[in-house]
Amino acid sequence: MYREHLTKTAGKLKNRNNLLIKLAGSTWGASANTLQSSALVLCYSAAEYCDPVWSRSAHTSQVDVQLNSTMRLISGTLHSTPLPWLPVLSNIDCQPYEGRLPLTSWWRKSSNMTVGQSSLISLAHHCYY
Repeated sequence: MYREHLTKTAGKLKNRNNLLIKLAGSTWGASANTLQSSALVLCYSAAEYCDPVWSRSAHTSQVDVQLNSTMRLISGTLHSTPLPWLPVLSNIDCQPYEGRLPLTSWWRKSSNMTVGQSSLISLAHHCYY
């Protein structure tokens, strides 16, 4: 039922990520604050539209992949970077999104971490701010 909507949303996010890539490649848009603000406005606002309704769908991974790509673009990290580190490195506050679509899989994966890994990420998150 929500597959078509999520596929279209993932397509929108992919197009918006392409805009962010062009912005990151320019001399006037390459600062971290500019990229972060642009990503929040362009990508996260589109991804969160009506997410409480379809957040339990099996097809949310399509949107999660694009949002992970957005966070990698902001932080300048590679695909080998573990997913729990992406919000920390891109300086995106995950607290408002807890239990919601964009980071649902991230929260599931972070809940499977050991206590030491979780504490390390929490410490790095607080030091980054």
